[in-house]
Amino acid sequence: MPGEIRFGPAAAPRWFDLDLARFGDYLDLITSCGATAIEFVALPEVGTEEERRVHLDIQQWPEYVAAAQARDLTVNIHWPLPPRFRLEGIAVDHLLGMAVMVDLVAAGQSAPPAVIVHGISDDPALTFRRLDVFRRHLESDAQICLESRVPMNADDHRWDRSLLSLAEELQEPFGICWDVANQWLATRSLDVPHEVLGRIRHIHLHDSRPDHTLHAPLDTGAIDWRTALAAFHTSSHWQGCLTLEIRYRYASEVGEPWDVLRDTLQRANAYLTNGEP
Repeated sequence: MPGEIRFGPAAAPRWFDLDLARFGDYLDLITSCGATAIEFVALPEVGTEEERRVHLDIQQWPEYVAAAQARDLTVNIHWPLPPRFRLEGIAVDHLLGMAVMVDLVAAGQSAPPAVIVHGISDDPALTFRRLDVFRRHLESDAQICLESRVPMNADDHRWDRSLLSLAEELQEPFGICWDVANQWLATRSLDVPHEVLGRIRHIHLHDSRPDHTLHAPLDTGAIDWRTALAAFHTSSHWQGCLTLEIRYRYASEVGEPWDVLRDTLQRANAYLTNGEP
């Protein structure tokens, strides 16, 4: 029913200075705004100082996951961002490390976590072969989702750059993570083909800045995100999660970042709960 979609922020450690006590305050803030989920970018090794601004590395992973799950937050996972973690060349130790991190999350919550991954190749079959290798290392039923991405230019028609082509190539049991702003930037349209709706298992939501870069707070740019979510809000059976991917630096351009995050979460909660504008 409307209002049951679990949602919350992408929690880069820069939001809470990788400080567990401050993370507790951060959890107080987001849960007071109705958040029921959170998404971490995982790193299956000890990260550099710069990497740890965005990723939770393997040392911090257990205590931060436990703190979030203690608030009954569904924890979802984004694949590591550095190029060395691209699936076609990832080391076996890193692949096993990611499986351990995912399984730790799954063991602590009733709903399987979503694992958000980018396509790795112009050949979709290669992507799914590599994802099958990763899936075989998992002990849990984590939902692996391929994220829709932004075309590099008008002639970029690669298979993961539109919802339709991604859905056409998608293999079971994998799902789609629909990045609303990526689609808007590519097409200036937020239509979701009816035949694709059932393949979407996760949503990334954010707005645009004046220069059309993304990951800005909601209602600060041009993206009509409420229209984009309408089909999911009115559905009685969509069971996915929604992650608000708001960049700390872009929030700070609008105001005090935590206040801006609070406002963004409240806007999302008001719409998901009541359909309020």
